Amino acid sequence: MESAKLANLTSTSEISASKATRNESLPVKKLLYFNHFFEQWDWKFGQGGPELFQQQGCRVTNCYITSNKTKFGTIAEFDAVLFYKRLYNFSDPNIIPDQKQRKSSQRYVMMMQESPMHDYANYHKLQDFFNWTMTYRMDSDIPIPYGLFVPKGDVQESIQNEKTWRAFNYAEFQATLAKRPTEFLQMAKRPNQVLWYVSHCNAASERDKYAAELSKYINVSIYGKCTMVRPRIDQVLSQFKFYLSFENSFCTDYITEKFFKRISQGILPIVLGGGNYTRVAPPHSFINVLDFPSPRELAKYLMYLDENREQYLSYFWWMDYYSVVHKLQLSEGICQLCQMLNADLPVKTYHSMSDWWRGPRGTRSNSTCRARYSFPWSKYNSRRKTLNQ
Repeated sequence: MESAKLANLTSTSEISASKATRNESLPVKKLLYFNHFFEQWDWKFGQGGPELFQQQGCRVTNCYITSNKTKFGTIAEFDAVLFYKRLYNFSDPNIIPDQKQRKSSQRYVMMMQESPMHDYANYHKLQDFFNWTMTYRMDSDIPIPYGLFVPKGDVQESIQNEKTWRAFNYAEFQATLAKRPTEFLQMAKRPNQVLWYVSHCNAASERDKYAAELSKYINVSIYGKCTMVRPRIDQVLSQFKFYLSFENSFCTDYITEKFFKRISQGILPIVLGGGNYTRVAPPHSFINVLDFPSPRELAKYLMYLDENREQYLSYFWWMDYYSVVHKLQLSEGICQLCQMLNADLPVKTYHSMSDWWRGPRGTRSNSTCRARYSFPWSKYNSRRKTLNQ
């Protein structure tokens, strides 16, 4: 029922049950995968009709999705066309569908799960081309985050009624600590401190520099493609208390699976990114680099937690109340698209997808990404080096 969770995240509109219900007697809405998603033409969702949408747990199932462009005659016959941006050469006029045959009711949907920092497509010739967006950003028409926290219990009912995160109550946590299962208490006995498993080396965000500075004050074990040490992460994860969840791009809402997956595995994430972490995770469930004036001060706090079992375990209080979904919500997004096609929503068009995705040209302050943070400690170090020369 993941689609039920995602439906509550959509920013386009509230879709009433009267307009969107599971009813195969309604006319079939036709969806086209225009290009593949990492060599997968079914986008990990599948190809087929109402039966497929029912198997995927969609609320609305009167849809048919395929990568066959001639399945219904021409592309113009599809109600929605999905484009995966990163692998599509939008600058080639021979590839773009013939706009003269496009129906006014047809929706072109731009899907992207990577950040604008790793998307080099040229959209300036495609003004008034896309109608809906399907990305990790929460202001997308169809948000597909890399993960989400969901209240335990009656998930659908809880999400509809959950307006704010449950508050963290330390006294309440203390009172229940002795009753916690052994597996929970064992998390504080892990022998090692900080783990970073990294595959994207020398990222533009300069996260490597922060990790290197942090390692001067606390033990940071770095594994992955950027080092000569490459054990499987599941072989080492249970030996560490903290994990560096540093994004390779600092972009609006860009919080990837490394955060959601690690926190679900019972390791405390230390985050650095452009997303609003307090929006996507309960309070007192992570540590944000930007809350500390320097790597030295962060290291001091981590060592304090390392030596204080109760304080460390308090960061996992949320496990009583929430569970974590740690995968890209793409299938749920396609379910949502089927639902929206049945809702008779007003037509909208993005005049400039580049402006929405990257920010208006020539306005760095309004950019959706920043190349790197200006860390106070790095400015201080730069000034000190200049004075010592």
